[in-house]
Order: sequence, then C-alpha cells, then structure tokens
Amino acid sequence: MLNSDDYDLKICCYSDARVAPYGIVSVAERFDDLIKRRKGSPAEKKYIALKGVVKALEKQLFSNAPITPNEINDATADVIIREFGKDAF
Repeated sequence: MLNSDDYDLKICCYSDARVAPYGIVSVAERFDDLIKRRKGSPAEKKYIALKGVVKALEKQLFSNAPITPNEINDATADVIIREFGKDAF
C-alpha cells in the first residue's frame, strides 16, 4: 500500500486505523490498545507490524498536508459534521 498511487485507498485505510470504539484516536493509541488486547495471541505480532506500516502511511499522507495528524480529532470532526451534516463524508 505504501508504494501505491491510490490515495483514496490510503486515506480510507489510514482513517479506519484512527477510529476506536470510543472516538478518533492517534495511530499509536489505536494499535497499542489492539496489541494489549491481543497479547499472547498470533494477532499481537500482526498488529505490531501493522502499526509500523500505518505510521509510515501517516508520514507519507501528511508530508505535504496543510494539517498535522494531531489536528484530526473528535472536536474537529464534529465541526465538519455540524457544518455539512452527518452525510458530509
């Protein structure tokens, strides 16, 4: 995925990795939680590897962006939802 030119796919995958059951979180927070919950299982190693891939994807996506990953959170998403409606995305 990192070598792909399909930025729609990259953004979708990245966005999915930022959403936890309780809201928008950082990549580290999301994967640290998944790793903790899967401790000792085969999935633990997969989540550890995937965390690195998503962090690299984040770096790639934001390298020329006018915002930072920290600016994407529940509050900033709420502003968009209030302005454009729940179907804005």
